Amino acid sequence: MEIIFLNLFNHQPLPTHISMNKIKSFDFKPISNENQKIHIISFSERIRRGENAVLRQHRANFYILLFITSGESQHLVDFNVHKIKKGDFLIIRPGQVHAFFPSKNSDGTIIAFTEDFLLYKSHSHFFHNNSFFLNELIIDEPLYLNGDKREDIYSLIFMIQKELDIAYDDLQESILQNHLASLLLNLLRIKRGDYPLFPKKSKEFLYALQFKSLIEKSYKDQLTISEYAKKIGISIRNLQRISEAHFGKSPKLMVQEFLLLESKRMLLDPSLQIKEIAYELGFNEPTNFTKFFKKFEKTSPESFRKSMY
Repeated sequence: MEIIFLNLFNHQPLPTHISMNKIKSFDFKPISNENQKIHIISFSERIRRGENAVLRQHRANFYILLFITSGESQHLVDFNVHKIKKGDFLIIRPGQVHAFFPSKNSDGTIIAFTEDFLLYKSHSHFFHNNSFFLNELIIDEPLYLNGDKREDIYSLIFMIQKELDIAYDDLQESILQNHLASLLLNLLRIKRGDYPLFPKKSKEFLYALQFKSLIEKSYKDQLTISEYAKKIGISIRNLQRISEAHFGKSPKLMVQEFLLLESKRMLLDPSLQIKEIAYELGFNEPTNFTKFFKKFEKTSPESFRKSMY
């Protein structure tokens, strides 16, 4: 899968249809029934309904599963422009900045659901570990579904759509929950097959996923590595070893990289002042934020923002 990295230092502008603008954030909205916490819609219909918004950079507070069913297109996710084609699958996490590209010859299916959907009314051990499970499923490039695998996945999507078309009753939530779980588990099986060296689901692996999930939820609190280790219930030394083994990075670098990514996402919004971003990210002083940003990007937040125009 080819990924095109945006050049942030040669002042290369973003494509015109996704140029700098106030970053809109979207809450989950059911399409036909307000009781349904999951919905399915085609690419073409989604763009038709919200062209002015979805063709520009935006954020959603829910998960989005993208299945490309015909043609070729591109999709922007956190500064990476992914080339996507028929058979590809891409997952957008809550909070990621992304944008659709207009395309006349491509279409696909979008499944959207809230982060707590799999937990709702469930006593299943699997569902209550869904944050780990979803973290394992997520990769930073499209996953290609070929042949029979693709047909199996499309059959599961059809089951979700068929249930959504039925009049809502008190059983539908659980049925949709189980259909979605089955879809995600099958996608995970395909992913594990394509990535044979992916570590097995050991206790250490679960600790690694828990650490990654904690970073995404607690980065604004500027926690120390000791505090992360305490929340997970392991020693600092073990967290260091697990992070190096599963991510190839130290815990400190993991936290710093996510903080940097979130700062870039916020800098895309010209309505936010630099000092607002600094305080929102947990820095005591805007100057500390500028020093942090320059250390990793070799440029100031202001210069980075200008390079995005």
